Amino acid sequence: MMEWISVEDHKPEPWENYLVSSLQSIGGEIWRTPHVAMYYENESWISIEAVILKDVTHWMPLPELPKDIDGNP
Repeated sequence: MMEWISVEDHKPEPWENYLVSSLQSIGGEIWRTPHVAMYYENESWISIEAVILKDVTHWMPLPELPKDIDGNP
């Protein structure tokens, strides 16, 4: 199983998609939310929903996509 990587410990390769955890705050409550997002060289993240994410704390590579029975992606 893959482990979460802190953005403080290691930056991912830019222009790739990752599973990320970011901190969200509404009404004074803070919680973590998962997103699939692309990392940019300027330490910015944008989700697949085209939302700029702030407070990304951790990331991990996405698993490989499943293949068809005949081995095609």
